[in-house]
Amino acid sequence: MSNLLANLTLTEDFDTATHVLIKTKMHQGLKVTEGKIYELGRWEANASSLGEAELFIINDDGRESTTFMLCCKKEFYKQK
Repeated sequence: MSNLLANLTLTEDFDTATHVLIKTKMHQGLKVTEGKIYELGRWEANASSLGEAELFIINDDGRESTTFMLCCKKEFYKQK
């Protein structure tokens, strides 16, 4: 993880974020690992009326998941 973090910069701008660090999960049933960095994906087809794409990660079960946005404390990062 330290090699990956060396190439990332903390950001609060979801539009430029490329990765997310799961700090804590609020529900133990979530298939994510606390302290792990996940690459972000975007569903452009699900863009809201404001033009924002929906963010997802590939969870520990190998499935696309948006649940982390609501059920985890997280930090967003972008490529340097």
